[in-house]
Amino acid sequence: MRIQLETVSASPGGRLPIAGEIDFGFVDLGRGQRFITPVGVQGAISKRADVLTLDYNARFTLLLSCDRCLAWVERDFEMNFSHVLTLLKPEEDSEAIFCPDGQLDMATLCVDDVLTSLPRRTLCHPDCKGLCPECGASLNSEDCGHRQQSGDRPDGDPRWAALKNLNLGDEN
Repeated sequence: MRIQLETVSASPGGRLPIAGEIDFGFVDLGRGQRFITPVGVQGAISKRADVLTLDYNARFTLLLSCDRCLAWVERDFEMNFSHVLTLLKPEEDSEAIFCPDGQLDMATLCVDDVLTSLPRRTLCHPDCKGLCPECGASLNSEDCGHRQQSGDRPDGDPRWAALKNLNLGDEN
């Protein structure tokens, strides 16, 4: 999706609407995770004085695996982005998007925006119990019994058991 920026000036009110879909099927998120739908893009490029501003919304659905229990989860996302566009080479510390040929490659920009904004961790639900460290059973759906037998903490985490014998001095 390439957009000619000169058409923004010719548009009514100096505003060019943008709408379309971008296929992210080529993106490998790893571990079998993937985009289920194309990314729907809707927004506009506005020109005020000599400044071009891109504001857009991206909507899509991902198939992700829970980081605790590995269950598959479908998640809908809606993200908003805003950028300043420039036809002139920006200064080094500028965050403006440089469009030297007067064209904006919307697909490339959208891929960069979406991939850098995805959450680092995914949980099937906030209180996901994960997998049993001994047998690998999902603790969300079954009680394998290992968790209650391990360790000395109420949550059964055996990693804390070694701290029971730690001598921190007299308690007076």
